Amino acid sequence: MPRGRPRSKLSEQDFPYETIKKIVGHTIDPETALVTLIALSKGNRIDVSEWDIQEHLPGLLYEYWASFKGQTRQDVLKIGELYHPYRLLKHRRVRGQWQVLVQWLGYSAEGEDVSWEPANKIRVDAPDVLIDYCGYVDDDNVKAALLGHLRMEESAAEAQEVKPAVEAVATPAKLSAKRKRESLAEQSEATSDKRRRCKFLGLLLCSCFFHCAGILADDAEQLPDTS
Repeated sequence: MPRGRPRSKLSEQDFPYETIKKIVGHTIDPETALVTLIALSKGNRIDVSEWDIQEHLPGLLYEYWASFKGQTRQDVLKIGELYHPYRLLKHRRVRGQWQVLVQWLGYSAEGEDVSWEPANKIRVDAPDVLIDYCGYVDDDNVKAALLGHLRMEESAAEAQEVKPAVEAVATPAKLSAKRKRESLAEQSEATSDKRRRCKFLGLLLCSCFFHCAGILADDAEQLPDTS
């Protein structure tokens, strides 16, 4: 079973599918086993992916493959049991295992054209198809069981998309405990220096005072006695 969902080459907005009246041929990519159909539109031949035709003109597609009498699509393409999941239709739980009802690319959604497959297999081989289906599942518990690890990946992707941009704001850097201690030590040293300078100036003033007092006393002793 090929993995993933093929990309549409055309969309309903840029191509008028109602102008396609007939499919006249096909080609196949040998690497992916995906089919490109050759259709007639307003008298011109155009290439359209099988996926797009099944989405917009399923009846025309089924008629084309049914035109190969006695052969199935797989026989015509010579690809054996290689199928592409196109759409999931239902889900169920059998003996603890979740299963999904698969409609295959190029086949209808009825009878033997569909088959029940393990959800964990589709989770690996066609994750996009499973995610699309789970978008219509209302029960969150069932959805989580079907998606498995895809649910976490999807939630992470959504969180990444809606995560607001954080602007860089310049804020003052916080001081570490060591830096705080160093700052306090610097302040203490600065205060001690001031105190030492004040003490030195006080001693100097006292020394000058006593020195001057001594000079005055000596001068007083040398003055003549006038009594």
